[in-house]
Amino acid sequence: METHQLRKQGLAFARSLQRAYEIVTLYTHHHPLAEEPIRSAYMALSPLLLESSELILGFAGHRVMLNELSVFDTTLSMLENEFRRRGITGVRFRQGISLDQFRQGLDILAKSAESWTRMDRSADQSEEKTVEKLDILTNNSSSNSQPAHNPEERTAEYRDETR
Repeated sequence: METHQLRKQGLAFARSLQRAYEIVTLYTHHHPLAEEPIRSAYMALSPLLLESSELILGFAGHRVMLNELSVFDTTLSMLENEFRRRGITGVRFRQGISLDQFRQGLDILAKSAESWTRMDRSADQSEEKTVEKLDILTNNSSSNSQPAHNPEERTAEYRDETR
């Protein structure tokens, strides 16, 4: 996928995800008001996964990481702050993810920061944070749980795209 296309579609997806995230944190992923934002975010993700086998969305200092592309965007600061509070460095979406799997992953992402702290201390943390075709990448990732990927450590490797 071309850099410009990844930037445009990736940011559109991230904004849709932020909107769905806000609704799911207020209600649940089962609530009728959550259906349209979740479906919109999922539909925005689909073309990105047609072009690539996965999409990694993360944040590093007001920069949105879309696979290996770094884009400055302050409109996603709410989602960036919520990820940071939970120790989430990114989310990997893999080709073939279903709407139901996407919905389950969004529900896990929207758990309170306190729930995330409890999950990090739990022996079953990998099961509580796992959805097929979606990996939640955390500061506490280990080889036995979620794949380790910290966008802040890899910032130098990313292509910088400021426009």
